[in-house]
Amino acid sequence: MRIDDISFINDSTAFIGQDGIIFKSTDYGNKWNQIGALPNYGYIRSIEFISDSVGFIGTIFEMNRQKGFYKTTDGGQTWIKINDLIPGGADGICGLDHLGNTIIGVGIYAEPGTFYISRNGGDTWDKKLIPESAALVDCLILDENTFLIAGNSLIKEKAIS
Repeated sequence: MRIDDISFINDSTAFIGQDGIIFKSTDYGNKWNQIGALPNYGYIRSIEFISDSVGFIGTIFEMNRQKGFYKTTDGGQTWIKINDLIPGGADGICGLDHLGNTIIGVGIYAEPGTFYISRNGGDTWDKKLIPESAALVDCLILDENTFLIAGNSLIKEKAIS
């Protein structure tokens, strides 16, 4: 079983997802219980909870050949696709992070790299293309205006003269 991401909301409670199934642990990861599932059983690449009830999942492939971005407001039991909250839709999200009500996402391992941001707990989103990148896979918020983004840059060929 491959798990690509984990989200802790405190020292003992964490969430993971695999093959569209969501699991929760309340005992430091010793025991995991299935609590929910995505509607299209997508490949879960990123999971981020901003509280014990509100969380987000980014997929990179779903059974219906789509990519999805999902939100829960009931602790992971039910998930609603929120692609339409992002101008132009979500192109797949490989990495998520949050600090307070600011949530960022990046992805996928294809060009151009895409950066997603919400500053109001996921109610509205902005999407920015990063044309210098070919593949974005993870991100980290250092403070309200400083973000680290991991991935690959475009390779530029130079003529040798």
